[in-house]
Amino acid sequence: MPSGLQWNNYPDCLYRTHAVYCGKEGLSRSSDLAKQVLYFMFYGHYMWSTKNSKKELVTRTKPFIFFLHKKMVGARSRYAQKVPQNFEKFIQLFYKNKETWTPYLMDHGKGNPPIEYLIAFEEGLRNYGTCVHSLGTRPLRSRKCWSNVAKWRKTEAYIALGRYLLKADTGYKQWDCFRFVDYTMRRALSLTFQVRHLPLSNGKDEDNFGEGMVDFDWKKHSYSVPKRVKAEPGEYKVPDPETIDMSTDDKPMIFDVELGKLVPL
Repeated sequence: MPSGLQWNNYPDCLYRTHAVYCGKEGLSRSSDLAKQVLYFMFYGHYMWSTKNSKKELVTRTKPFIFFLHKKMVGARSRYAQKVPQNFEKFIQLFYKNKETWTPYLMDHGKGNPPIEYLIAFEEGLRNYGTCVHSLGTRPLRSRKCWSNVAKWRKTEAYIALGRYLLKADTGYKQWDCFRFVDYTMRRALSLTFQVRHLPLSNGKDEDNFGEGMVDFDWKKHSYSVPKRVKAEPGEYKVPDPETIDMSTDDKPMIFDVELGKLVPL
Protein backbone atom coordinates (compact mmCIF):
# COMPACT_ATOMS: atom_id res chain seq x y z
CA MET A 1 0.00 0.00 0.00
CA PRO A 2 1.11 3.66 -0.31
CA SER A 3 1.57 3.61 3.48
CA GLY A 4 4.19 0.88 3.15
CA LEU A 5 2.04 -1.71 4.94
CA GLN A 6 1.32 -5.11 3.43
CA TRP A 7 -2.22 -5.69 2.24
CA ASN A 8 -4.30 -8.22 0.32
CA ASN A 9 -7.97 -8.86 -0.31
CA TYR A 10 -7.85 -12.61 0.37
CA PRO A 11 -10.36 -12.55 3.27
CA ASP A 12 -12.90 -10.60 1.23
CA CYS A 13 -12.68 -13.04 -1.71
CA LEU A 14 -12.74 -16.14 0.49
CA TYR A 15 -15.65 -15.06 2.69
CA ARG A 16 -17.72 -14.19 -0.38
CA THR A 17 -16.84 -17.50 -2.03
CA HIS A 18 -17.77 -19.37 1.12
CA ALA A 19 -21.15 -17.62 1.34
CA VAL A 20 -21.96 -18.42 -2.30
CA TYR A 21 -20.81 -22.03 -1.93
CA CYS A 22 -22.94 -22.60 1.18
CA GLY A 23 -25.93 -21.06 -0.57
CA LYS A 24 -25.52 -23.32 -3.62
CA GLU A 25 -25.06 -26.43 -1.46
CA GLY A 26 -27.87 -25.55 0.94
CA LEU A 27 -25.52 -25.47 3.92
CA SER A 28 -26.14 -23.40 7.00
CA ARG A 29 -23.07 -21.23 7.50
CA SER A 30 -23.08 -22.15 11.18
CA SER A 31 -23.01 -25.91 10.52
CA ASP A 32 -19.95 -28.05 11.21
CA LEU A 33 -19.51 -28.91 7.53
CA ALA A 34 -19.63 -25.24 6.53
CA LYS A 35 -16.93 -24.50 9.10
CA GLN A 36 -14.73 -27.24 7.65
CA VAL A 37 -15.19 -25.76 4.17
CA LEU A 38 -14.25 -22.32 5.46
CA TYR A 39 -11.11 -23.68 7.15
CA PHE A 40 -10.10 -25.41 3.93
CA MET A 41 -10.61 -22.23 1.89
CA PHE A 42 -8.36 -20.26 4.23
CA TYR A 43 -5.74 -22.88 5.15
CA GLY A 44 -6.14 -25.82 2.77
CA HIS A 45 -3.88 -26.75 -0.14
CA TYR A 46 -4.26 -28.88 -3.25
CA MET A 47 -2.00 -30.34 -5.93
CA TRP A 48 -1.84 -28.16 -9.05
CA SER A 49 -0.37 -29.47 -12.30
CA THR A 50 0.94 -27.46 -15.21
CA LYS A 51 3.56 -27.63 -17.94
CA ASN A 52 6.81 -25.67 -17.79
CA SER A 53 8.66 -24.01 -20.67
CA LYS A 54 10.07 -27.41 -21.65
CA LYS A 55 6.55 -28.88 -21.93
CA GLU A 56 7.24 -31.06 -18.90
CA LEU A 57 4.43 -31.78 -16.44
CA VAL A 58 5.11 -30.14 -13.10
CA THR A 59 3.01 -30.60 -9.94
CA ARG A 60 3.10 -28.10 -7.09
CA THR A 61 1.27 -27.60 -3.81
CA LYS A 62 -0.92 -24.48 -3.95
CA PRO A 63 -3.32 -22.77 -1.52
CA PHE A 64 -7.02 -22.64 -2.30
CA ILE A 65 -6.81 -18.89 -2.99
CA PHE A 66 -4.55 -19.72 -5.94
CA PHE A 67 -7.33 -21.91 -7.42
CA LEU A 68 -9.85 -19.12 -6.91
CA HIS A 69 -7.53 -16.58 -8.53
CA LYS A 70 -7.10 -18.81 -11.58
CA LYS A 71 -10.86 -19.10 -11.99
CA MET A 72 -11.37 -15.35 -11.65
CA VAL A 73 -8.73 -14.26 -14.19
CA GLY A 74 -9.03 -17.19 -16.59
CA ALA A 75 -10.78 -15.25 -19.35
CA ARG A 76 -9.59 -11.74 -18.46
CA SER A 77 -6.78 -11.74 -21.00
CA ARG A 78 -9.30 -12.29 -23.80
CA TYR A 79 -10.79 -8.85 -23.13
CA ALA A 80 -7.43 -7.08 -23.00
CA GLN A 81 -6.17 -8.65 -26.21
CA LYS A 82 -9.18 -7.45 -28.21
CA VAL A 83 -9.30 -3.85 -26.93
CA PRO A 84 -7.47 -2.18 -29.87
CA GLN A 85 -9.60 -4.07 -32.38
CA ASN A 86 -13.05 -3.91 -30.76
CA PHE A 87 -12.81 -0.38 -29.38
CA GLU A 88 -11.01 1.12 -32.37
CA LYS A 89 -13.65 3.82 -32.90
CA PHE A 90 -13.76 4.76 -29.20
CA ILE A 91 -9.96 4.92 -28.94
CA GLN A 92 -9.70 7.24 -31.95
CA LEU A 93 -12.31 9.58 -30.49
CA PHE A 94 -10.66 9.37 -27.07
CA TYR A 95 -7.27 10.58 -28.29
CA LYS A 96 -8.94 13.43 -30.18
CA ASN A 97 -10.64 14.51 -26.94
CA LYS A 98 -8.13 13.14 -24.44
CA GLU A 99 -8.06 16.14 -22.11
CA THR A 100 -11.82 16.24 -21.60
CA TRP A 101 -12.58 12.51 -21.87
CA THR A 102 -9.91 11.09 -19.55
CA PRO A 103 -11.69 12.10 -16.29
CA TYR A 104 -14.82 10.19 -17.38
CA LEU A 105 -13.04 6.83 -17.23
CA MET A 106 -12.92 6.64 -13.42
CA ASP A 107 -15.34 9.31 -12.19
CA HIS A 108 -17.74 6.74 -10.68
CA GLY A 109 -20.36 7.78 -13.24
CA LYS A 110 -20.79 11.29 -11.86
CA GLY A 111 -19.77 13.18 -15.03
CA ASN A 112 -21.83 13.90 -18.14
CA PRO A 113 -19.90 12.70 -21.20
CA PRO A 114 -21.24 13.54 -24.67
CA ILE A 115 -23.58 11.14 -26.44
CA GLU A 116 -20.87 10.11 -28.92
CA TYR A 117 -18.78 8.88 -25.97
CA LEU A 118 -21.60 6.64 -24.75
CA ILE A 119 -22.47 5.34 -28.21
CA ALA A 120 -18.86 4.59 -29.17
CA PHE A 121 -18.37 2.51 -26.05
CA GLU A 122 -21.58 0.52 -26.51
CA GLU A 123 -20.69 -0.20 -30.14
CA GLY A 124 -17.22 -1.36 -29.10
CA LEU A 125 -18.65 -3.57 -26.39
CA ARG A 126 -20.91 -5.31 -28.91
CA ASN A 127 -17.86 -6.22 -31.00
CA TYR A 128 -17.05 -8.79 -28.31
CA GLY A 129 -20.26 -10.60 -29.26
CA THR A 130 -18.38 -12.85 -31.68
CA CYS A 131 -16.22 -14.33 -28.89
CA VAL A 132 -18.06 -17.03 -26.94
CA HIS A 133 -15.45 -16.86 -24.16
CA SER A 134 -16.02 -13.13 -23.63
CA LEU A 135 -19.78 -12.53 -23.66
CA GLY A 136 -21.17 -16.04 -24.04
CA THR A 137 -22.97 -17.76 -26.91
CA ARG A 138 -24.75 -15.46 -29.39
CA PRO A 139 -25.31 -12.58 -26.93
CA LEU A 140 -26.66 -10.33 -29.72
CA ARG A 141 -29.36 -12.67 -31.01
CA SER A 142 -31.97 -10.43 -29.42
CA ARG A 143 -32.24 -7.27 -27.35
CA LYS A 144 -33.33 -9.32 -24.35
CA CYS A 145 -30.33 -11.67 -24.62
CA TRP A 146 -27.98 -8.68 -24.80
CA SER A 147 -29.57 -7.24 -21.69
CA ASN A 148 -29.18 -10.58 -19.88
CA VAL A 149 -25.42 -10.95 -20.49
CA ALA A 150 -23.74 -11.40 -17.09
CA LYS A 151 -22.72 -8.05 -15.61
CA TRP A 152 -19.18 -9.19 -14.84
CA ARG A 153 -18.52 -9.97 -18.52
CA LYS A 154 -19.37 -6.47 -19.70
CA THR A 155 -17.57 -4.98 -16.71
CA GLU A 156 -14.34 -6.78 -17.59
CA ALA A 157 -14.46 -5.34 -21.10
CA TYR A 158 -14.73 -1.81 -19.71
CA ILE A 159 -11.91 -2.41 -17.21
CA ALA A 160 -9.68 -3.70 -20.02
CA LEU A 161 -10.44 -0.58 -22.08
CA GLY A 162 -9.80 1.76 -19.15
CA ARG A 163 -6.50 0.16 -18.22
CA TYR A 164 -5.43 0.26 -21.88
CA LEU A 165 -6.17 3.99 -22.23
CA LEU A 166 -4.62 4.82 -18.86
CA LYS A 167 -1.54 2.75 -19.78
CA ALA A 168 -1.68 0.66 -16.61
CA ASP A 169 1.29 -1.60 -15.97
CA THR A 170 0.39 -5.26 -16.46
CA GLY A 171 3.70 -6.85 -15.49
CA TYR A 172 3.71 -9.23 -12.52
CA LYS A 173 6.40 -11.67 -11.44
CA GLN A 174 3.77 -14.15 -10.28
CA TRP A 175 0.07 -14.37 -9.50
CA ASP A 176 0.21 -12.91 -5.97
CA CYS A 177 2.42 -9.92 -6.80
CA PHE A 178 -0.52 -7.58 -7.39
CA ARG A 179 -0.48 -3.93 -6.41
CA PHE A 180 -2.91 -1.92 -4.32
CA VAL A 181 -3.08 0.74 -7.04
CA ASP A 182 -4.34 -1.88 -9.50
CA TYR A 183 -7.01 -2.96 -7.04
CA THR A 184 -8.27 0.58 -6.54
CA MET A 185 -8.17 1.25 -10.29
CA ARG A 186 -10.24 -1.84 -11.09
CA ARG A 187 -12.78 -0.93 -8.41
CA ALA A 188 -13.12 2.62 -9.74
CA LEU A 189 -13.48 1.43 -13.34
CA SER A 190 -16.01 -1.21 -12.30
CA LEU A 191 -18.17 1.29 -10.41
CA THR A 192 -18.03 3.76 -13.29
CA PHE A 193 -19.22 1.15 -15.76
CA GLN A 194 -22.06 -0.09 -13.56
CA VAL A 195 -23.38 3.43 -12.91
CA ARG A 196 -22.98 4.95 -16.38
CA HIS A 197 -22.83 2.25 -19.04
CA LEU A 198 -24.66 -0.79 -17.69
CA PRO A 199 -28.11 0.87 -17.71
CA LEU A 200 -27.52 1.84 -21.36
CA SER A 201 -26.51 -1.69 -22.35
CA ASN A 202 -29.99 -3.23 -22.33
CA GLY A 203 -30.65 -3.17 -26.09
CA LYS A 204 -33.11 -0.23 -25.96
CA ASP A 205 -31.02 1.98 -28.23
CA GLU A 206 -33.84 4.33 -29.21
CA ASP A 207 -34.69 5.11 -25.58
CA ASN A 208 -31.07 5.35 -24.42
CA PHE A 209 -29.41 7.27 -27.26
CA GLY A 210 -32.21 8.68 -29.36
CA GLU A 211 -33.96 7.60 -32.54
CA GLY A 212 -31.51 6.77 -35.35
CA MET A 213 -28.39 7.50 -33.27
CA VAL A 214 -27.17 3.90 -33.20
CA ASP A 215 -26.97 2.03 -36.48
CA PHE A 216 -27.20 -1.57 -35.32
CA ASP A 217 -29.11 -4.27 -37.16
CA TRP A 218 -30.53 -6.64 -34.53
CA LYS A 219 -32.19 -8.78 -37.21
CA LYS A 220 -28.78 -9.58 -38.69
CA HIS A 221 -27.74 -11.26 -35.43
CA SER A 222 -31.06 -12.96 -34.69
CA TYR A 223 -30.98 -16.68 -34.10
CA SER A 224 -33.55 -19.25 -33.12
CA VAL A 225 -32.81 -22.73 -31.86
CA PRO A 226 -33.86 -25.32 -34.49
CA LYS A 227 -36.75 -27.49 -33.44
CA ARG A 228 -35.89 -31.08 -32.71
CA VAL A 229 -37.55 -33.67 -34.89
CA LYS A 230 -38.97 -36.48 -32.83
CA ALA A 231 -38.04 -39.94 -34.07
CA GLU A 232 -40.77 -42.37 -34.93
CA PRO A 233 -41.33 -44.87 -32.12
CA GLY A 234 -39.98 -48.24 -33.15
CA GLU A 235 -40.68 -51.74 -31.99
CA TYR A 236 -38.15 -53.59 -29.90
CA LYS A 237 -38.54 -57.29 -29.30
CA VAL A 238 -36.94 -58.68 -26.19
CA PRO A 239 -35.14 -61.92 -27.14
CA ASP A 240 -36.27 -65.12 -25.51
CA PRO A 241 -33.79 -65.98 -22.73
CA GLU A 242 -33.92 -69.64 -23.76
CA THR A 243 -32.57 -68.80 -27.23
CA ILE A 244 -29.56 -66.91 -25.88
CA ASP A 245 -26.43 -68.99 -25.75
CA MET A 246 -24.54 -67.99 -22.62
CA SER A 247 -21.81 -70.60 -23.03
CA THR A 248 -18.25 -69.33 -23.10
CA ASP A 249 -14.85 -70.75 -23.92
CA ASP A 250 -11.29 -69.57 -23.61
CA LYS A 251 -11.55 -67.42 -26.72
CA PRO A 252 -12.57 -63.75 -26.38
CA MET A 253 -16.23 -63.19 -27.19
CA ILE A 254 -18.27 -60.24 -28.42
CA PHE A 255 -22.00 -59.68 -28.29
CA ASP A 256 -23.72 -59.85 -31.68
CA VAL A 257 -26.75 -57.58 -31.67
CA GLU A 258 -28.48 -59.33 -34.58
CA LEU A 259 -28.02 -62.85 -33.19
CA GLY A 260 -28.65 -61.76 -29.63
CA LYS A 261 -25.77 -63.80 -28.23
CA LEU A 262 -22.03 -63.86 -27.67
CA VAL A 263 -19.94 -64.96 -30.63
CA PRO A 264 -16.18 -65.47 -31.04
CA LEU A 265 -14.35 -62.18 -31.56
